[in-house]
Amino acid sequence: SELVSWFHVPSKERSILMLELAGLRLWMIGLFCTAFLFLPVARGSVLLRLIDIPFEHATRYHVWLGHLTMLLFTLHGLFYVIGWAIEGRLARELMDWKNIGIANLPGVISLLAGLLMWVTSLPGVRQINFELFFYTHQLYVVFVVFLALHVGDFLFCFAAGGIFLFMLDRFLRFCQSRRTVNILSARSFPCRTLELVLSKPANLHYNALGWIFLQVRELSWLQWHPFSVSSSPLDGKHLSAVLIKVLGDWTGKLDRLVSSASEKGTETE
Repeated sequence: SELVSWFHVPSKERSILMLELAGLRLWMIGLFCTAFLFLPVARGSVLLRLIDIPFEHATRYHVWLGHLTMLLFTLHGLFYVIGWAIEGRLARELMDWKNIGIANLPGVISLLAGLLMWVTSLPGVRQINFELFFYTHQLYVVFVVFLALHVGDFLFCFAAGGIFLFMLDRFLRFCQSRRTVNILSARSFPCRTLELVLSKPANLHYNALGWIFLQVRELSWLQWHPFSVSSSPLDGKHLSAVLIKVLGDWTGKLDRLVSSASEKGTETE
């Protein structure tokens, strides 16, 4: 009888129902992907150490999951928009914000933030303007907060575990990043390579050919970049050195900063 009643449903209502059901299924799969989206970019995650995947390799999974998640969420929103447009209630539904249940307007805001991150993360955009990609990616806070407001606390719990571990990792890294070091010397070589000799905190331990993240506040308060340590852990207890190849915008600015400081030092002498 249900099959017979289905065929008696007008084609317009049937199309709208099919669109909304498809959009709902896509959203469920997208939320499942979101649960794992943030795990690969938690640098200090115990999970990455347990499965023995280096952070630089784990970011590939974040990229793949990011593309899949945004494709699913985009199709989810598109199917609902088409259905609402057919019914003639598009504007009303887009502006809907319920206190209980699914709120549509936060979902629109979350999707727009996700689309901005997605577009600027495409290889063509990221390689041309890395800083645009980096700063736009800070919209993940908007994406997550409004996603939670869109689906409600119960449904958001399905994705909250991975997000919580990522935020915990960010908090721990923030506490660790408050430690500053001094640049003892800096040299710029003709082969467009920089050498920075840094003071080494007593509790900093690294292996040969290891790498560390550096932030230069004169260039950016947000950007951290990984560089290989060129000095041996046995060279000294109070200093370490890194070699930096000048390739992108950030390293180019650092090269100009070092050259400018060297010129000022020469003029003073």
